[in-house]
Amino acid sequence: MGKVLQFSLDSRRRRSVGTEAGVADRGDPVVIPLLRDRQQAPTFSTFVEQIETQSLATSGETLAYLLGVSQAEGVRCALTFMQRWRNDPELQAKARAIYEGIKANKANDTLMLLAICFGLQGSLAINVLRHLETQVS
Repeated sequence: MGKVLQFSLDSRRRRSVGTEAGVADRGDPVVIPLLRDRQQAPTFSTFVEQIETQSLATSGETLAYLLGVSQAEGVRCALTFMQRWRNDPELQAKARAIYEGIKANKANDTLMLLAICFGLQGSLAINVLRHLETQVS
């Protein structure tokens, strides 16, 4: 199996590197296959660690890479995520549902979650969805 994305907002940052891709139990990271041809690709776990340390520029750069958007858009999405995470304790479950939506081919649900988690809308959200679909398949 190739590299994996991990997404966990749990402050304990449990990890599942090298496990089968799939939906983890509540509180565990979501594991998403990532760019199988890159050795040092950043992960969603990296992004979350950067958010937790308030590293907006760095987390934006990481998110830009993960979502396939410009660096400026990545920073905007990271800021949106950071602000919403402070106010929404269920954001982790919503982020986990992005993966579930992609695996279940529920494009509309996934687009709605991209808007909730990252503020992505319109054609940009569709482009991100397509990018993530290529990473999961």
